[in-house]
Amino acid sequence: MDSGTYLSAGFRVTRRVSRPAHSAAELLPPTIVSAAGDVASFIPDVWAIAWCGVAAPDRRADAAKLGIASDLVDPIVARVTALVADERRFGWPNVCYSLDAAAEMARLAAPETGGLIILELGLAPDHVPALLESSAPPPSLPAEAAWGEPGVSVALGRRVPVLAGGRPLGFEPLCFDQGLGCSWLCNGLEVAVARELGIRPNAAGLLSDSEEARRAVAYISRDDVGAEPGLWLPWLLTEHSAA
Repeated sequence: MDSGTYLSAGFRVTRRVSRPAHSAAELLPPTIVSAAGDVASFIPDVWAIAWCGVAAPDRRADAAKLGIASDLVDPIVARVTALVADERRFGWPNVCYSLDAAAEMARLAAPETGGLIILELGLAPDHVPALLESSAPPPSLPAEAAWGEPGVSVALGRRVPVLAGGRPLGFEPLCFDQGLGCSWLCNGLEVAVARELGIRPNAAGLLSDSEEARRAVAYISRDDVGAEPGLWLPWLLTEHSAA
């Protein structure tokens, strides 16, 4: 796949996660990569931003998913909150607008965690208009409202190609509904896609071929399939080094 033909939707700092318990072991590897909030955890994210009002136990629980010890949560939240105030570098709720910004986030947590990875999300240019339309803030939103537009939309609006030098991992069918919360794995759709279309995930739990990813999304978007409501699109995930 030529990642340079895709437009960047920004970077996310995360880690590989165990295959969801309800997912098909015969189709998915033991550990997978995901850009969905319902599957993986990220830094930054709402748990790490002080003004989001997340309860302390929930902050610790979300941090633990990234391997962050509970005694480090408060200083990390303070630092992340200061960093994300720069809206030129970070977008709501977990988007880094450059590899340097993502690497800074990774270094912030890496002394305790290790194993963090930087993913860049990419979208084919012909899908961008639908995403921007779906993610546009409501007209009633005050102009001064902070972080009113999703970070993926801001990044895509810049129409910058996916950064060269990364390792394309494959495509993840993701649903946009005020954010990229739900993956095709949330509803076990990898089983239906394999059964109906003969399309199977690769070693990262993603789809290797762009046309197969489009076919999978077209199938998932059908009313009779019963997927989560929202805009389903095939998102390219590219892994970058923090160095």
